[in-house]
Amino acid sequence: MTLDKTQKTVLVTGASSGIGCATVKLFLANGWNTVALSRNLEKMKMRLPPSQSLALFTADISDEAQVGKSISAALDRFGRIDVVVNNAGTGITGPFELLTDLQIRTHFETALFGHLNVIRSVIPVMRSQGGGVIVNVTSEAGRIGFPFNSVYEAAKFGIEGFSESIRFELKQHGIRIKIVEPGQIKTDFSANSAVADDGDAHDLYPVFDKIKVLMRDGSKGATPETVAEVIYRAALSQKSKLRYPAASVMLKLLPFLPDRVVAFAMFTFLSRI
Repeated sequence: MTLDKTQKTVLVTGASSGIGCATVKLFLANGWNTVALSRNLEKMKMRLPPSQSLALFTADISDEAQVGKSISAALDRFGRIDVVVNNAGTGITGPFELLTDLQIRTHFETALFGHLNVIRSVIPVMRSQGGGVIVNVTSEAGRIGFPFNSVYEAAKFGIEGFSESIRFELKQHGIRIKIVEPGQIKTDFSANSAVADDGDAHDLYPVFDKIKVLMRDGSKGATPETVAEVIYRAALSQKSKLRYPAASVMLKLLPFLPDRVVAFAMFTFLSRI
């Protein structure tokens, strides 16, 4: 079977599990050439179906050189990149004062700067093709402040603001920016997050113990496939719409709630758990 290099191509980061894995499968099922990026090649091999239309590359997106190498390899394989899904990320939770500088900087290297590395590398490619779509997967935590998530939220808010700004720069080149904002999803993401020192956190912020249990409960929420459907819809949309909430009741209500109501609800939640 000869590879069709005129077929549209999507590149998905963080493709070894959860939302990224579900997104790769969905694009493949719809006939796209698909490039899957992850730091864990073995997980991708185990979880993704073998296909001539699928290319697996190992890359740490916090390393700009690795990103550039992966983009070049994707072009060698498929000849073009029409959509990028910026999904890779890490988690970090805990009282800010107890998070180490290393934990914070490591988180930002992937969750913020890693996304920027991918975007910077793909802009010239899409411009030369006459256009493309960049889908940045953030979170409802990119627009609502949740307790003990300050550093995680800072990265997500950063991507949201970056996306709002750069869409005006890239429109002249036919490149559209989309933001997909998942709510709580059934994945092991929270369980694999960096956490502040438990002993000190327990003494200084007793409520954090209960928050941590709630955040690590991966049995609740929507499925990764639900978010993948939203990502796919956003990627295909020709509209100027920027934000696409996914399985988040809070984001649907947010436009109608004053800040003081949101803050009151959060403080009430903390006082009752």
